[in-house]
Amino acid sequence: MRIRLNNCVLFSLIAIVFFSSPCQWVRSEEAKTTTEDAKVIEFKENSSWKPSHFGGDGSVEMIDGVLKLGFGDPLTGVRWDGEFPKINYEVSLEGRRVGGFDFFCALTLPVNDQRFSVVLGGWGGSLVGISSIDGLDASSNETMQIRNFDKDRWYRIRARVTEPKITIWLDDEQIIELERAGRVLDVRSEMLESLPVGIAAFQSESEIRNFKVRELKPNPTP
Repeated sequence: MRIRLNNCVLFSLIAIVFFSSPCQWVRSEEAKTTTEDAKVIEFKENSSWKPSHFGGDGSVEMIDGVLKLGFGDPLTGVRWDGEFPKINYEVSLEGRRVGGFDFFCALTLPVNDQRFSVVLGGWGGSLVGISSIDGLDASSNETMQIRNFDKDRWYRIRARVTEPKITIWLDDEQIIELERAGRVLDVRSEMLESLPVGIAAFQSESEIRNFKVRELKPNPTP
C-alpha cells in the first residue's frame, strides 16, 4: 500500500523532526552533568549560620526559616561555619530588600583556593556583578550590569561554580558567565567576615530564604 502525503503534511513532519532534535540534544548535554539532591541549609537559631562581625552591624534574626538582616552601618550579615564544597556545586536562594537603598544580598562563595562575592543591588540599589576579578570589583569589571530591584519583591538567585566557569542566574535568566582560566578571584577587604560562605547586606534591611546547595558531578572526559 502506498501512502501519499500532501505538501502541508510533509512540511509538518519535517518541522517536527527539525525543531525537536535540538531540544533532545540540549537535554542530552545537560544530562552529562548529573546532580545529587539539593540540600537545604536552614536559617535557624543554634545552626551553623553565625552572625558576621563587620562593625556597625544591624540585627540578625532567623524566624520560620527566613534570615532577617537589619540595617547596618554599613554591613550586616551571616557566615556558614560548617562543611561546604569548594568546587563543582550550585547554590540557590531567594532574597529581597525590605528597606534601605544599597545591596540586599552579597553572596560570598569559595572556588577552590579562591573566593568571590555576587553583589545584587549595589551602588545605590541597582548594580549587579562579581567582586572581585583580577583586583577589580563589581563596578569595574566585565560582569557589571545595572538592574532594577523592586522593594519587597522576592528574587531567585542561583550560582554555579565549576572548574571552567562561574555562572549566575537571576529569576532563571542567566546574567553572568565567567570563564575562570587565568582569572584571579577574591573579595573586597570589608567582606572578609563573610568567609568562607556568607550573605551580607549593605545599608539595607533584607530577607533571605530557601538557601540550598547541591554538589555537581563533573562531565565525564570525552
